[in-house]
Amino acid sequence: MKKSLILSLGLLFAIFFYAADATGAEDPFDELKSIPAQDTLRDELTEEEEKSLDEIVEDENWKKRLPMTDWDWNWNDEELPSKKGQKRGYFRGGAGGWDVYYLPLDLAALNSTLSTTGITPFVEEIYMVGGGGFGFVGKKIRIGGLGTSGEVIATGTMNGLQKEVKLKVGFGGFTIDKVFHPFNKTEIACGLMIGGGSADLKFTQWSGPVHWSDIVSGYSATGDSSAFFDHQNSLSTNFFSLMPSVSLRYNVFRWFAVGAHVGYLYTRMDQRGWRMEGKKIEGFPDLDFSNVMYRLSFYFGG
Repeated sequence: MKKSLILSLGLLFAIFFYAADATGAEDPFDELKSIPAQDTLRDELTEEEEKSLDEIVEDENWKKRLPMTDWDWNWNDEELPSKKGQKRGYFRGGAGGWDVYYLPLDLAALNSTLSTTGITPFVEEIYMVGGGGFGFVGKKIRIGGLGTSGEVIATGTMNGLQKEVKLKVGFGGFTIDKVFHPFNKTEIACGLMIGGGSADLKFTQWSGPVHWSDIVSGYSATGDSSAFFDHQNSLSTNFFSLMPSVSLRYNVFRWFAVGAHVGYLYTRMDQRGWRMEGKKIEGFPDLDFSNVMYRLSFYFGG
């Protein structure tokens, strides 16, 4: 009986294992075996994500370490805009260039005294040419300098003699400006120039082609000085100048800009300071160049 029971149990176990192999049953430990593989994959993904994040941070730090260019050179202590549509495109370091000035003149007193000589009145404005430059020192403030000069000429004829009077005016000085940038490539500045200037008046009279003997005779003690009518005299004086102004400049290119300026030129002149070749002149007619001044500038910089 015992032998029959043992054989029966052995046969049942043999049938069970045979059936398990024949149906391809899954290993009950397969799921547990796959856990380390899943953990390894998850660890690899986490490492890749951390690596990508490190690369992004490193890339941003690399951008900040870029060397400054002429666009990044920011003397204004402002953050450089980088997105399209934000304000940029104006000078940030400094610039220099060429200026044209227009100054109305009031020469009524001078014209009145010259009317007896046959000389036509001076025109009522003067065009001046000059230049200047500036550099930013921070906080949207820049300092620099400028200088300009121009001349007007009055002519006439009397008794066969040609006459000419040339008035030359020039000034220059130190400049300081406060700058604003409301739009792309555009700047508005409020500034002040402090300096000095000079005025020169040159008289010339001639009778036409002159012979050498006439020149010698005019300076000779024994000659006939009345035969020589050619004369030339130069007078000059200095003055203090002050010019507050408002300007608008637009950068056509990164390195080139065009500007328009309106200011008031104030001059303080000592009317007794006129000299003719070092000799003092008494009773000179009052002159004052103070007036509204207009200026057009063409500047190059970065």
